[in-house]
Amino acid sequence: AAKADPRKCNLSHSTCRRMRLETVNSIHKKIKANWTAPWRVVVHWVGKLMLTFDNDDEKEERLPMLVSGEGGVKLLGVPALPHKSSEKSGPQIAQATCGLLRDWNCLKNLVGASFDTTNSNTGAVTAGYISIQLESERYLLWLACRHHVGEVILTWIWNGLKV
Repeated sequence: AAKADPRKCNLSHSTCRRMRLETVNSIHKKIKANWTAPWRVVVHWVGKLMLTFDNDDEKEERLPMLVSGEGGVKLLGVPALPHKSSEKSGPQIAQATCGLLRDWNCLKNLVGASFDTTNSNTGAVTAGYISIQLESERYLLWLACRHHVGEVILTWIWNGLKV
């Protein structure tokens, strides 16, 4: 049992939320200040449609983004992307990815990208992968997720057989 006087503690929802956000931001700043990007990094992402934090009836696209390189793997962030947007998703993926890579000072070290093989990532013109190459102004090694590579190969065979 704590020996603090509960009458001297503010337990309002807004105060608890504000203190939690301040603590999380403080921890985030310390982690970011102590992390140095590896010389070469590969960015990994996969979109996931999830319920929003605010409303259980609404969904949003979340994009967990990690980088790997010498020294391990680092989660950079999990930004939300607009769902049901009229804008192509490739440039949105590129903007979120390059923004986090810039924020963590590792865009200049980017050598490859690992992602699932959905159209939003692998299309010829506005896909996430192509858009990231354009925004980062460099060619990247394409590391399509091996789970989904099988789907692509089977699709080519299926379409070739006209089944």
